[in-house]
Amino acid sequence: MDRPAEPRRLWQLPTFLLGLAALYGAYRYVPIPSLAPVVGPSAELTELRALMDRKPIDASAIEPLLRNLAIAERTDTSTNFAVGSGYVALANLTPGENTEHWIAAAHAFAKCDARQLDRSADAALLSYRFALAQAATGTGVPAELVHHLVAPPPPGEECPERSRLIAETALRLVPPDRTLAKEQFAKYLGGANKASSASIARCKLELAQLHRADREVEPARAWLKDIGSSAPPDVLARAKVQLGQLALDEKKWEEATAHLESALASSGLPTADRASIRFLIGLAHFRSGNDAAAAPFLLQVANEPGSIGGAAAMKLAEIRNRDPKATSRGEAADWLEKAVSQASANGEHLQATELRAIFEDVIKASNAEGDFSTALRAATAYAKVAEGRADRKHRAEIDERWANALLKTNPSTAKPKFLDAANEYAALAEESTAAELKADYRRRAAFQFQRAGENSRALELIDRNVTAKDLTEELLGQAWLDRADLLPGDRPAEIEEALRKAVALPGAAAAPARFKLAVGYVKRGQAQLAKETTAEVRHEAESTAKLGRDMLAQLADASAVSDATTHEHALFELGRLAMLDRNLAEAEARLRKQLTLYPAGEQADNARLWLASALLAKAQADGAVANKARSEALVQLRELAKSSDSFLRTWGEIWQANTLLQMGDAAATIPLCQELMAKHTGTLEELVLGKLLVHAYLTATPVNVAEAKRTYARMEELFAKLPRESYRSDAEYSYDHWKAEMPRLKELVANR
Repeated sequence: MDRPAEPRRLWQLPTFLLGLAALYGAYRYVPIPSLAPVVGPSAELTELRALMDRKPIDASAIEPLLRNLAIAERTDTSTNFAVGSGYVALANLTPGENTEHWIAAAHAFAKCDARQLDRSADAALLSYRFALAQAATGTGVPAELVHHLVAPPPPGEECPERSRLIAETALRLVPPDRTLAKEQFAKYLGGANKASSASIARCKLELAQLHRADREVEPARAWLKDIGSSAPPDVLARAKVQLGQLALDEKKWEEATAHLESALASSGLPTADRASIRFLIGLAHFRSGNDAAAAPFLLQVANEPGSIGGAAAMKLAEIRNRDPKATSRGEAADWLEKAVSQASANGEHLQATELRAIFEDVIKASNAEGDFSTALRAATAYAKVAEGRADRKHRAEIDERWANALLKTNPSTAKPKFLDAANEYAALAEESTAAELKADYRRRAAFQFQRAGENSRALELIDRNVTAKDLTEELLGQAWLDRADLLPGDRPAEIEEALRKAVALPGAAAAPARFKLAVGYVKRGQAQLAKETTAEVRHEAESTAKLGRDMLAQLADASAVSDATTHEHALFELGRLAMLDRNLAEAEARLRKQLTLYPAGEQADNARLWLASALLAKAQADGAVANKARSEALVQLRELAKSSDSFLRTWGEIWQANTLLQMGDAAATIPLCQELMAKHTGTLEELVLGKLLVHAYLTATPVNVAEAKRTYARMEELFAKLPRESYRSDAEYSYDHWKAEMPRLKELVANR
């Protein structure tokens, strides 16, 4: 590049005149040395220039001259331009191999000043040749080099490596110019060049990688397949890897494993790359569904440090998670712990999105299967890569589900889990910024605290919802309803106030709040009527109870139902109240409507029990419809015997036997009682069923007194063994009832 003209320094003139005087003195008084011939740098430079002008250039002739001139370390532009040009010539004679020639050329050209060149045309040659040398040695500013090299070269300048050097420099740009690089590599490979087969193979590999980076599959595959067997082992190995990766991208699993296993068997594959290739082979087997073949490769890689080891552990977790064996879920959690502890989720192989998906699958599957310890362990490890505290949400849900399971198997151990769930939900509430989400997590936390017996902590959280400034009216209504549910029964005024506020606000909470307010009025009126009190108080109690019933009727008879659950509950409550009042027709009508609208509703099984009771009472009251009523009751009881509620299921079974006995079908009653007694051996239920079986034997045709006596003897033995706590408080199932009933039953059997 041309430098700006230096300023004129007039103060140097006297010094110059003194120098001329000294030169004259030396000429006048110093002896002239011998004229014997001497070969020095100037002579070698002259000889080099002469040899460079002859075509073709003789490398063996110029090489020793270049070495001598380089050793002399001359600093003048003329010498260094000649030396640099000589090394460029040598590099062109053996392209792609002698990088040291380019280094020497770049070193010489760096000492040149274009203004001091002998010929004006040499400046263009210097710029071009220096650009070639810098491109070949990976030095210089890439953008400037590309500018020099893509322009037409000076006349007579032929560099067989020019296209390759342009391509390599284009890849040094920020960002790399892959289009230019691909164009120049293709031009280089398609033209005449003197590069060795090894150099050609490396260029083909580089060009294939560029095409693959741009998702140009077919050109990439064509260049890779064009790499012959004479290529260096490392190039052949890398080509096989590239072909394997192309096959992976195209889901050609067998082809991918064939190429990758060939690369792995090659001596040219660097040791540092072997773990990556094993991982890719394992990945190909995994994606083809061959977990058994994938696991050995992934196991070898899982112990590697960094993201590749973590990625292998992640895949092993997925393999174990989809294995149906009971122990596999825990092993999946083990591998997930290893994956997140070993590598960054943003590593080359370990992708955060995929890892999160596997965590989600393992957590959800373990939770659904009741393997709560594994689910919780996986959720805890998930914290390192989870987004939006998804790990904490999972832990809360796992603890909640675990506590519910413990209630059925070991109730005394459930409280700590309910507390764990409550604390997780409370923490989520504190971390949340959205008002709706914060309120929801507080509700969940409050419910768990309540189930753990920590009602004061539950109420504290709901009170924060009640007083929140940023809640919508709908959420505020829910908060008031929640407050009513959490308040203790000895604070009725506060409960009623909370329910009234919930009713007054729009939203889903209004209907259930109205239902609870109505039930509260009914109970309060009934409690007051049960006491001996004044007529005025009784009138007030009747009015309160009627208000509650009217509110229930409004909910039950509404033309538009906004809340199906509340509607079902209102129908059931009205049917139950009518049954208690012995208003059988209304009870039957309400309960039938409920079961028609909500056959699988929350109160469906309770409705079946009360409807069967109403039908059996109707049968007793009216002999004309007795058989029909009992047959319909039997239909409801058989459905009830399928209930998930053990209490309702048991009494549905017992009432079936009782109804069959009332219908005079001893033949059906006897086997049913025998089956149920075996099912409920050693319980109060067996005692009740024994009584029905005795009556069935005594009413059968023919009467079977012997079996009746045998059944009574079994009952007598059971009555003696049953502890007092086995009995219930209601009359027919109390200890006092059975203490009186057993002698009566004994007398009945004896008299037959």
